[in-house]
Parts: sequence; C-alpha cells; structure tokens
Amino acid sequence: MSIRSFVVSTVVAVLAIAGGCSKESDSTPVSVTPTSTQSTTVTSSSAPAVKPRQVAATAPAPAPEPVITIDFNLPITAEECVAFGKQLEVLIQNRDIRAVNALIAWNAMLERAVDGVKASDKLHDSFVNGFMKELQRTGGMGSDICNAARQGGSYKVLRVHQADGAPRILARFILANDAGINYHDLVLAKSTDGQLRIIDVYVFATGELLSTTFRRGYLPIVANENPDQLSDWEKSYTQNLPTIQQMAKQLEEGNAAESLATFDSLPDELKSDKNLLMYRVRAAQAVSDEQYAAALATLQATYPNDACTLLLSIDAHFLNGNFAEAIAAVDRLDQAVGGDPYLLVMRSGIYLEAGDVAQAKTSAVEAVVQDDSLIDAYWTLGSVSLMENDFDSTLRVLTTLEDKFGIEMQDLNKVPAYADFVQSPQYQQWIGRNETP
Repeated sequence: MSIRSFVVSTVVAVLAIAGGCSKESDSTPVSVTPTSTQSTTVTSSSAPAVKPRQVAATAPAPAPEPVITIDFNLPITAEECVAFGKQLEVLIQNRDIRAVNALIAWNAMLERAVDGVKASDKLHDSFVNGFMKELQRTGGMGSDICNAARQGGSYKVLRVHQADGAPRILARFILANDAGINYHDLVLAKSTDGQLRIIDVYVFATGELLSTTFRRGYLPIVANENPDQLSDWEKSYTQNLPTIQQMAKQLEEGNAAESLATFDSLPDELKSDKNLLMYRVRAAQAVSDEQYAAALATLQATYPNDACTLLLSIDAHFLNGNFAEAIAAVDRLDQAVGGDPYLLVMRSGIYLEAGDVAQAKTSAVEAVVQDDSLIDAYWTLGSVSLMENDFDSTLRVLTTLEDKFGIEMQDLNKVPAYADFVQSPQYQQWIGRNETP
C-alpha cells in the first residue's frame, strides 16, 4: 500500500475518533487504525417530540494553519489555560473552523506520533506532508467539532488540570442528534509566538492519545523500510494488517458476522488489543445480544479502568436493562472526569427509563442547578411533569425551551405525550402566549 493510501485511511479514522462516532452510524472507516464507533447515548429517552430545528448544511473544510513551532520551555499559567478554554468554546459556538484549527499544532502532534521510530527523512517527510495535505482537505478536528455544533451538538470546557507533567484542558463533547458523548483531554504547549496550542488530544472514546492513533498508522510504513526496529507486537500488527483491513471493510459493508469471524482469526496478541477489541464489540452488537455481551465482557476484563470501557459499559448496561449497573458506571465515569453536570442528565435518563420518576426529577433538577445550559435536563423535567400531570411545570419547561433555547414546538395536539396537557388551562395559557397579535 502506498504512503498516500495509509495517510488517507488513517486520517479518516482519526477524524472519526476525535469526533466520537455514534453507535447508530452505518459506516466504519476502512482504516489501518481501528476506531471506536461506540459512544454513550443515554439521555432523556422519554423527551417529548419537538419540531426539528433548522440545521445549516455542513460547512466546507478550510485548511488548518501552516507548520507551528512549539517551545516547550515557555511557561504556562492556569489563568492562560482558562482563557484559552473560553476562547476555544467561543470559536466553536461561532462555527469558526479556521480559527479552531489555528489552535491545533498538528505537525507537533505528528512529531509526537513518530518520536523514537527510525525512518529515512524521505519516508518521515512523506508521511507528515501527506497527512497535512489530507488534513487540509478534511478540515481536521476543528471541522468535525464545529460541524457537530452546527447540527445541535456542543463542546464544553470542564476544567484545567495537570497530567504527565503537562497542562491539560478537559472538555465534554456532546454529539448532535443525541448521538452520544465523548470527552477530550487537550494537551497544551506554547508556540514560539507565545500562543497556547493543542499538541495532542486524549480521546475518552478510544482511551488513547491521537498521537498514539497516528503512530499506529505510521508503523506499517516503517515496517517496509526497517522492520527490525519494531516490537514483536508491532511486527504482528503490520503482518496481519490485510486481515485487519478486511475486518474493517466487512463491517463497513454490513457483514458483521463475517467481520467477527475475521477478528477471531487474528493471533491472540492482537485479539487483546484495545482498538481491535472495540471493532469486535461493534461487530458483535450487530450479530446478537449474546455476542455483544461477550465482547463487552472481554473488553471490560482486559481494560477495566480504561476511559473507553467506562463509556461503553454505561451503554451496555442501559441497553440490557441493567439500570443499577448503568448508574454505577456513570458514577465511575463521573469520578474519572472529576465531575460533570451532564452526567446528572445521563443519570436522570437512566432513572426515567427504569421507572424511577422521583429520582429522575431529582437528578435533572440538580443538573439545571449546576449548569442551566443543559437542554436535556429540561426535556427530562418536561417528561416528568407530564407523567405527574404537573402542568404548571410543563408550562414552565415549554416556556424555557422556547425562550432560552429557541425551540419551536410542533402542534402539541398531534403529540400523544401531551394528550392530557392539551386539555388543561395551562395549555390555553401556552396557546395564548404563542398567538400572533
């Protein structure tokens, strides 16, 4: 396979990883880099229907900024990190893809990926230059995040912290259309002009740094030139790359059972690899509940404390109706991220599905107290108010959804969940409020 082919397939996978793909997606990139296509999708499943918001088309992908030189000797303060996080949020809210990409030092991330791997200058430069060209075509992670925000998703900075001796910003990425949740831990450094830049991203959905994902795409290229420097595992990976690509292609084409069988044909040292196990989980989910449960059990046993396992275990328990275990998994994720109000929303959705209306309400109210921008918390409160025939609360929620979030409601007479509400005086108040003078 040519360097160009490796570059293209790896970038496709990385962009999908960074965005956090929905489990409902029907496509899986055919890539040398296995990706996690699972993300936790537990929200307020009983939310009333609304008229879909008008969503702008996906924006074209502007080119990322040119090569950025990093100076690791420049000091970084906590205040600078906080300001950087606020700047990033504003740029994403404004859908400014070019400005978001300007904050990411992709070339520095690639150098982290190839660090310690011996290769000729020609091979190294071909890989890096080819990767940068593909990023220019796709728009990179900035394009993915901004387009998700354009379609109703969100990107929220949670906190600044230190990890592995470097400052980081932890951000929550909620995908559009209830497609799931992901977390990004942004590794920061300053460029020579004194500006903070993102030089790597730890992606919770995959449980690894993007530079590690890039590195996996680099190894097969290096193997052709200098195979002796590779570890035994890396040699096995590169030797079995055609089988891995076949597995990915089968899954992309909807042949999940064949993909699962191809996974089973891999040597044992590869079948315990986290990224390949996540492919197994995706394929198994499409084959049967039994296969899905077995794949998840293997992933959880092999990587019990991994970020991706925490995310997947919530989804798995929820889908299997094990609501107590799902809540416990959310608690573990909450601890891992250092606290996140959105996880109260997730808990409220689980409680609602479990029939514990009181606890669902308590969790949703607390979520609003901690962060009143969490629209899913209001949907849960709206659902609870309808279940309890508390139509004063229903009216307050509908008013908030319209005034605060710009939601345009359908004709509620046509929505079964509102059948009792539309017979109430509060509905008449709602109609009166929305009548055009």
